[in-house]
Order: sequence, then structure tokens, then C-alpha cells
Amino acid sequence: WGVCTNKLFYLAVPPNHFKDIFTHMARVGLNTPCGGDFGWTRVLIEKPFGRDLHTAKKLHTLLKKFFVDEQLYFIDHYLAKEIVQAITHFRFSNNIFETSWDKESIERITVRLLETIGAEDRGAFYDAVGAFRDVGQNHMLQMLSAVTMKYPRDMGASELRRRRAEIIDSLEPWTHKRIKEQTFRAQYKTYGNIEGITKNSDTETYIKLQTQLTHPSWAGVPIVLEAGKRMKESVKEVEVLFRHPALCVACTPDNHIHNKVVFKMEPDDKITIHFWTKVPGFEKKLEERTFTFFLYERSQKVQYVEEYAKLLFSAIAGDQSMFVSEQEIEAEWKFTDPVISAWRKNIVPLASYTPNTEEATQSAAHIGAEIMPKIPPIPKEMAIIGLGKMGANMAKRMMNQGWRVVGHNRTAESTNELIQEGLVPAYSIEEVIEALPKKKIIWLMVPSGKPVDDILFGKGGLTHYLRRGDIVIDGGNSFYEDSSKRAKKLQKYGITFLDVGTSGGPSGARHGACLMIGGKK
Repeated sequence: WGVCTNKLFYLAVPPNHFKDIFTHMARVGLNTPCGGDFGWTRVLIEKPFGRDLHTAKKLHTLLKKFFVDEQLYFIDHYLAKEIVQAITHFRFSNNIFETSWDKESIERITVRLLETIGAEDRGAFYDAVGAFRDVGQNHMLQMLSAVTMKYPRDMGASELRRRRAEIIDSLEPWTHKRIKEQTFRAQYKTYGNIEGITKNSDTETYIKLQTQLTHPSWAGVPIVLEAGKRMKESVKEVEVLFRHPALCVACTPDNHIHNKVVFKMEPDDKITIHFWTKVPGFEKKLEERTFTFFLYERSQKVQYVEEYAKLLFSAIAGDQSMFVSEQEIEAEWKFTDPVISAWRKNIVPLASYTPNTEEATQSAAHIGAEIMPKIPPIPKEMAIIGLGKMGANMAKRMMNQGWRVVGHNRTAESTNELIQEGLVPAYSIEEVIEALPKKKIIWLMVPSGKPVDDILFGKGGLTHYLRRGDIVIDGGNSFYEDSSKRAKKLQKYGITFLDVGTSGGPSGARHGACLMIGGKK
């Protein structure tokens, strides 16, 4: 028509049609802007963005022949969901949690996209991609990036996309061993009856994986990704579980509770903070309580309409913050490809489950089940040999913390002075051994050098009585080379040796010392 105007194209077609479409657009000049801020050309492109990293790169090479980055809007509609946007603002617009939002305070992150619906309405498409490509490679990683990305300098598109790409690219590379042990896939039993599904299809409809990030802020924190069709109930959420390294007030060793924050998108968009407080009344018991706030209440929900209204508005406004970048897409495929390749080789056999049951989740329960190894509780019993100013105050502190302390000193007077504090007196090494349980912990608070060696290896020393599995802690300021020699000697007996320099003087020993710990990691 010879009129310069804005042009917005929306492509929801298989990638193999892109070349023809873009070639014909370019032939008539529809791919280029016609003038300044008015007359722009922008293209919205639906996933899948290729089938793997190789085809994604080919797609990007093709697109660059016709468009510049500012014209391309790759759609992951989860970025337009209220709850995903709320995660970012919950973290970066409030100071309540962000200072504790890292590997030091968070024990595990779980992303769940479980649906009761199946693949019945899109059999041919779903069979070609499977659960991992359909939601794991994109939606779940974007949800994860919202929870873990580093504090952005601003909320502009360039900075947000850079931060998301940075964190996704830091996902730990897969190994054959990790794929075999930390991934699970399954298919619901009636899947093969759906129109468009290939005969004997091995496409997964349920996945569960455990991974982690190598980013310095998150290294070592287990991340669990779980998604599936025809599950017993619909659960779409991100759960952030906090560490609880110290036993809380009113907790018991067998009931070590945790706090958590849950970002949930179904059935309602809401954020729930789980915490613990005292049960009203006379008993000193705890109960779990929650702070829950809904982002807003829907009068009705029409799938995708809300998200796509935002996406179209953002594209018209030229805001790419809710669209994924080339770097994000390639980082997502880099993480996904090794798993899909291994599954196609049947390294992880395809399990099956009855639709709308818990069979799949139960079969995959071992993935991410034991995030932190269970350490048997250590009996709070130990001996302290050497009850001078440091040793005596250390004994008092341990007894105040509920430990049963057996005490021995070269002179009986120092031992007797602590009996009224609760010390179990021992007037010889042999009595120390007899007063301790089968598993023995002995803390030495004697001068460095020969006194330590005499107690360990001398006539009537500890090595004549201790057994394999017992622990000796040298709390004095021993020379490190002497400590190394002692550790090697004691290792022959099966005795664990720790060199724990204790700093802070008598006051520190009584109220909280600085401990410099050395030993086998």
C-alpha cells in the first residue's frame, strides 16, 4: 500500500517453515523497519527453538540473515506469569530474605510442574518433544533462574536477560554417572492410545532430575526438577527450603524442622512462608504456621490469555524483558541435550505409571530424597583432660550446653573444684576410659609439645585404651607438623585425630571460643 507502519508478526509454526516464511518476508521488505521509532518490524516466535543446541544455533544463524536482535521476541509464556514476575520482586524489592538467599542459608530448591491433564489434545506435537523438552528445557529453568539469579543492576531487559542467562549457564555439566543416578523418566500407561502417538513410543510424560549450580552463590545446593502429565493432583510451584544448622529452641534431635518459602501458581498465584511457633497453652511444643498472601484473586481463568496479553503489549512497547534471549536458549539446550541423548540410549529405562495416581512420584522418590546425609546423633558425652583455666572453662561451657563431661587433671585439686558444677571426676586415664561410653570423644587441653605426646603415646597413655572409631581432639596450640605426625600415628590405630586450636583465652573458652579446626575433610 506504500504506507510506513508498525508491523508485528507472530509465528507459531514448526521451525522447518521459518526459512520460507522469512525469505518471502524479506523479498517484499517486511523484515526491515521503514522509519525511526515509527514503522518498526518485530517478530514473536513460539517454542520450540530447535530440537537441541545444534539446531537452535542454526535457527539463530538463519534469523540473523533477516533481523537484528532487537526485532526478535522468543516466547516463553512463563516469564509473563504473575508468580514468576512476583519471585523477582519478592527478592529484589524487599530486604527481608535476600541477605539469606544463597547457599549458606538455603538447603534445597525444588521446581514442580505436575498436571492432571494429559497430552490428548496435542498428541503428535507432544510425542515429538516429551516432557523434558516441553517444560523442563524452558519453563522450569526460567522459574529456577528467577529464584537464583544474581541481583540485577536494574529491571531493564538487557540486565534481566543477562542475569538469567548467567545463572542457567552455570548449571553443572552432566556426567554419565549423574544422569544414571539422578534422573528418572516415565510414561503413563494409556499414552500410546492417543491419536498421533507413534507405535511403541518411548516419549516421557514424567521427569524428575536432581542437579546443582556451579555459580559461587549456589554451588552445592541441590536443585530438584519434577514435571509430569496425568498426575494425581496439579502442583505448580517453586519451593525454597532453608537450612537449620542449629537445633532450634523447643526442637528435639529427631524433629529438626525447617523454614521454607513456596511460590505457587496453581490453583492460585500465592506466596507462602512456613515458620514455626509455640502452641498456645502450657506445653512447650511447636506447630507449623504460615504467612500466605495471594497476588490477586481471579474471577475466571482462561488459559494463556492473561500471559499473552502481557507478551503482546510488551512486544508492541519494544520491551524484551519477558522474552528469552539467544544466550538463554543456548544455555538451556546445553543443560538438556546430554540427558535426552542418554535417555535415547536407554541409560535410564523408561518406567510406566497408572494415570492420575502417585505411582510415578513414588517410583522417583529416590531422586533428591536424601539431600543432606543423615548423621547419627552423637551422644553428648566427652572427656576433657587438662583442667587449667582454659580446660576448666571449656568443661563448664560444655556442661551448660547439656553435655556430660568427664574431667581429669594432673592434680586432683582442679578436678575436685568442678564436681559441684556437674563434672564426672576421673583421677587417671584408665578412669577416664571407664567413665565414657563405647564411642569415646576426648578433648586435650594441655600444653603443646611433650605433654600431648605423653598423654597419647606414653606409658598408660590413651593409645593403650582407645579403639577404632574413637576421637581425640587436641585443643592446645600445637605446632602443625607435630599434629600431622600424631594424626598419622593414630590413624594406624583407627583413631580420628583433630587439631583444634582454641583462641580467646579463658573467657572465650567459657563463653564461646574461636576454633581453628584441622583434620581429615
